Amino acid sequence: MNRFAKILPFVLLLLLVLAGAPPAASRAQDAQAGHSSGPAVVAQATPQDPFGIYIHERSTLRGGSEMAAAGARWLSINVIWTEIESTKGVYNWASTDAALGKAAAQGYQMVVTVTGNPKWAAPNDCGPVTDLPALAEFMRRAVARYSVPPYNILHWAMYNEPDSFDPDADLGGCWGSPTPPPNVTPGLGGGVYATMLKSVYPAVKQANPEAKVLLGALAYDNWPLDGGKFDPWFFDQVLDSKAGNGKNYFDIINFHYYYAWAWKWDNGLYNNGVIAKAGYLRQEYMDKTGDAISKPVMLSEIGSPSSGPASDKQDYSLQKQADDVFKEMTRAMSAGLSPIIWFMGVDQTGPSWERKYGLLANDLTMKPGYYSYQTFTREMAGAQYVGHENPALTSVESYEFLVKGRRQTVLWETQETTAKIPLKTNVVGGTLRVVTQFGAKTDYKDGSVQDSNPSPKYVDIPVSARPQIVEDLSMATYTPTVTPTASNTPTATPSPTSTLTPTATRTPTATPTATPTRTATATPTATPTRTATATPTPTSSPGPTFTPTVTPSPSPTPTATTPPTSTPTPTVTPTVDLSATVTPTATPTVNVRPWRTYLPLVSK
Repeated sequence: MNRFAKILPFVLLLLLVLAGAPPAASRAQDAQAGHSSGPAVVAQATPQDPFGIYIHERSTLRGGSEMAAAGARWLSINVIWTEIESTKGVYNWASTDAALGKAAAQGYQMVVTVTGNPKWAAPNDCGPVTDLPALAEFMRRAVARYSVPPYNILHWAMYNEPDSFDPDADLGGCWGSPTPPPNVTPGLGGGVYATMLKSVYPAVKQANPEAKVLLGALAYDNWPLDGGKFDPWFFDQVLDSKAGNGKNYFDIINFHYYYAWAWKWDNGLYNNGVIAKAGYLRQEYMDKTGDAISKPVMLSEIGSPSSGPASDKQDYSLQKQADDVFKEMTRAMSAGLSPIIWFMGVDQTGPSWERKYGLLANDLTMKPGYYSYQTFTREMAGAQYVGHENPALTSVESYEFLVKGRRQTVLWETQETTAKIPLKTNVVGGTLRVVTQFGAKTDYKDGSVQDSNPSPKYVDIPVSARPQIVEDLSMATYTPTVTPTASNTPTATPSPTSTLTPTATRTPTATPTATPTRTATATPTATPTRTATATPTPTSSPGPTFTPTVTPSPSPTPTATTPPTSTPTPTVTPTVDLSATVTPTATPTVNVRPWRTYLPLVSK
């Protein structure tokens, strides 16, 4: 046998393999056409930090580059089904390609919300779809198209605030039922939404097994008893085994939180507001499914207006918005939420945008809240939550993180007062660095003339209602090794250790009593207040000498707080007048009801 005859079988086998495999260019074109010949390629790792932003003007992404410069790594953006497939089976991706391409070019990892039903597929643009196979096919094509470079999108939410039952509210979702179980309005409710997820989920996974299907972001407050049009039973019905049984058809729980509704979730310090709401959703998931661990949880909207109508009876101001950026981001990080999307980047104009949520004014002027966001993202990059501190004053709210191995404590007074509290350094003679919300830095060295506390390893730090970060410079730092990953799915969360004991009762009602409002702009019925008492006994041992110094402050200080013992050098200086405030016209009556009582559902 000659040499050619010996190698001929191998040559033929190679030719057969090459003939059966499509070229790389063909596979790329297939993905661009919205088809997938296999698992989609994801070319870049997603952000390790949770900091995100919502930009309303998605076609231009105005303000996007400014927010990226401030440290935003995630972007919440919409994909409008009817813009792409206004005629069934005919797809026009041009405008969506451009919008998502801009976001990718600015370095964002995107959380996409799909909304805007075509007229041929549903009776309205925000609610139940009559042609589910068409929606599933659209999702398969969209995920295949945008999972690859330059987009690299992995997170897909199905409709915005789908627990709404008001199709005229322009929220992006209206799947909720105005009537409670067992008399859920036919064609509406969480069970119907779960049926949609069962159709969409396999299509998404077929296009890209690494893609994550998000529960459409739940408002989960402003219920009929509050005068709103959101379905309190929606989440339960998605999960209920006899209604939706949808737990296997989404990967991440997704919700919104606004301070206007904090009073519904007030369960005491370190278990209130966004922390309590996230914990409640986790517990609800475990209660309804029987799972020992909750699915991961994402916060895709949280915000605080710098101004708004006086009829809201809220203490809106530029300073409060800057404070809330630090406070709410800290609380959300302590609750293990990721990503955390701040609402919003740029103020909008028009009658429906009375409340100015933007960290940038409409002309892109940077508000104090922008600088506060910038300081927070810079100082808290790579932070890992350790636990809440127990400072000597119980009126001080305090959270401890590790950043590159070094302890950083975020803290503030819950009242408009100023106090000195002892904080511990890692070694005798150590130094604590205070970073204000606007980036000013002051060092306090243990045992120096600057330190008023005589106990070794303890330094008295001035604390006010302005949040600040205290970094222990005596602890060594390290540079973590980041392993790129195609997915930024948060880890599942164990059952909360605290016991939530709601006291209110959810009374079914089909008739709302108020005009519907967007969750982000809902008019609250109360402003929460918290009373704290000073306890001059430190919790650590051996204990430092501590004499609390509390100075009442008649009004919020409109500039970053600077300790008087040093001259800090701020890294940024806000140029906006912080005195611009909206004064409430009346003091609202506080409703101490924490939230609705969970009632076992009676299914049909």
